Amino acid sequence: ADFDVQVRAVLGPGHDPFAEAETFLTTMFERLLKP
Repeated sequence: ADFDVQVRAVLGPGHDPFAEAETFLTTMFERLLKP
């Protein structure tokens, strides 16, 4: 499903939801894979 419309409605106009994706994913994987 495409949630682009819902994400933009929540975040507001002019916010790029993909701009922070790399930082988010890096942090998430580091925390998940931490022994």
